[in-house]
Amino acid sequence: ERLQQFFNSFVFKLEEQLYEREGIPWDPLDFPDNQDAVDILQAKTTGVFAILDEECFVPQGSDQGLNNKLMKQHKGHRRFDEIKTKPTWFVIKHFAGPVGYCTDGFLDKNKDQLSNDIIECMGSSKKEFVKCLFRNDKKYAEAFNK
Repeated sequence: ERLQQFFNSFVFKLEEQLYEREGIPWDPLDFPDNQDAVDILQAKTTGVFAILDEECFVPQGSDQGLNNKLMKQHKGHRRFDEIKTKPTWFVIKHFAGPVGYCTDGFLDKNKDQLSNDIIECMGSSKKEFVKCLFRNDKKYAEAFNK
């Protein structure tokens, strides 16, 4: 959505300004603004990403809880829809068209797992402090015990 917004701004809005500045006659373009689609995803406290992050930190947070919060927050929004026959799904109506999302496994997927390459790189740092952060953490042990 952000890329589409950038494209719209760059191609349409800036071209319109250029034409106006240079006195080139043109017919104003009516192109859709997708700011509401960006907002439904990225708004600081009410966006899909913010609600997902919040649900990951809540004790006993769940995929169903995430879905319930999204439904409560965004029901009626022109860019949001539910699939009544699929209780763990929601739809975001992106600029390019509607996309259905199943919340099953969303919380697990959102928990920032580092790749082994990153863990190994940080554990090999020349900075002792950074190196120790990774070498001494039990959750990264298997990356170093190959």
